[in-house]
Amino acid sequence: MPVITIPFDYDEKLHSSVVPICISDTDLEGNVIHPDWFEFGVAPVADNLRRVAHRVLNDVWRVSEITERAVHSIWRNRGSNLGTEPGIIVYKRAKWYAEDLRVGGRRARSGTEVELFSETVDRLKDQFDLVSEAENRDTLDKLVAQASELGMADAAAMVPMMLRGCSAEEYVQRFGKRRNTLTQMFFRNMRKAAETGLISW
Repeated sequence: MPVITIPFDYDEKLHSSVVPICISDTDLEGNVIHPDWFEFGVAPVADNLRRVAHRVLNDVWRVSEITERAVHSIWRNRGSNLGTEPGIIVYKRAKWYAEDLRVGGRRARSGTEVELFSETVDRLKDQFDLVSEAENRDTLDKLVAQASELGMADAAAMVPMMLRGCSAEEYVQRFGKRRNTLTQMFFRNMRKAAETGLISW
């Protein structure tokens, strides 16, 4: 499969001090990734990505590994929708993958997975205090309605469970998915619901 190299004009002799970022331009299903993800998502933050690889993994040469995983994952979730800050999206996802690799993979971080889920629930409660914030209640109601309209039944069903203080085990039992998977699904769906319904949250 063709590989995109950043800098785009990389030449080993001319750029001897630069670690290139090499990314397959085709996903696992054979689809060519939209080139804007490389031009506007990776290139502007290339130095930051190298620093992450160096700082987190102690190996700047692993920058291609974390960047490719990030771009392919984002492409799978967002397609050609770059949003307003594609560079930040790529950087954050690559940093997350670097942290996973540092400890031996996401599944190895089972303790972190539990903490992430708990923090997600706590943040949602803090953000939407149904007792004291009528405005937040209205926003949350709109989000849930929009999510339901878009067919995101699981995400919509998670909101009242979070506000009731259900345990992480209850979510796993009801939805049959891992805590971290549920967390990612929830925020991905709610972001899409907010964008589609022009809801600020």
